Amino acid sequence: MIIANYGASQGFDNDDGSSWYDTHNNFFYNAAGFKMDYGGHDSHFHDNVVVATQGQNCVGTASFVAGHATEIYNNSCIVYGTERVDDLFENCDKDLAPQVPIHGYNNRFYTEKGNASATCDCCGLRPLKDLPKGLEDNFSAFTLPDGETIIAWGREKLFG
Repeated sequence: MIIANYGASQGFDNDDGSSWYDTHNNFFYNAAGFKMDYGGHDSHFHDNVVVATQGQNCVGTASFVAGHATEIYNNSCIVYGTERVDDLFENCDKDLAPQVPIHGYNNRFYTEKGNASATCDCCGLRPLKDLPKGLEDNFSAFTLPDGETIIAWGREKLFG
């Protein structure tokens, strides 16, 4: 269980070349779950529950290394105060997407209105459904769960 406080940002910050991490089965509270930039690559972020508050999001990625994909999958991301669930990709252009070695899939996003969007440096805020194929596939978006459900998910992660 990872709890951020005093303005902390990401629960796991894989940057400056941090690579080959397998971050899984964690419960994050008040912490954006995963960040990877400045040359980080070949990591896996999966099967986590992220409760992002204070305008945080679940994932932030940038500065990729071609041919070294990072995978983000099977996560439950609960985001309060925004529909922005990811800060993704230096470029979300559909023509450049095959060059961006990141693949998100089978993630579940929970927001106030049941919408899920990502911020792309070149294009601003964009619904996940409008991202090029391969960047975030087979995702689901729901309205926010109640507190009891979130606590149950946390117990499941902590105690199995």
